[in-house]
Amino acid sequence: MDENTKDLIKYRLTKADDELELAVLCIDSNKFSKSLNCSYYAIFHSTRALLALEKRDFKKHSAVIAYFINNYIQKGIFPAELGKIIKPKFSIRKICPTGRQALSY
Repeated sequence: MDENTKDLIKYRLTKADDELELAVLCIDSNKFSKSLNCSYYAIFHSTRALLALEKRDFKKHSAVIAYFINNYIQKGIFPAELGKIIKPKFSIRKICPTGRQALSY
């Protein structure tokens, strides 16, 4: 693995760790909506770190999640339960705290 790929993976895992830490802080502060958002981004950045091993990346979050599910979960590399965790987090990210669908541009 080349140094650029290692650096990219390390960067994405650091971002994931930061988001996870923030999610815990938000829970402790009763900021549950923000915690869900941070939890999603921890998963997302971790997934992108994994995809960097294959030198794969996508512009859309949905494509990252779909690729991970199709190539890692459905092939049995990761347990199916993980897909059941990721899909709802992706949906929650798109909903405002009021329960209305977030605007996408």
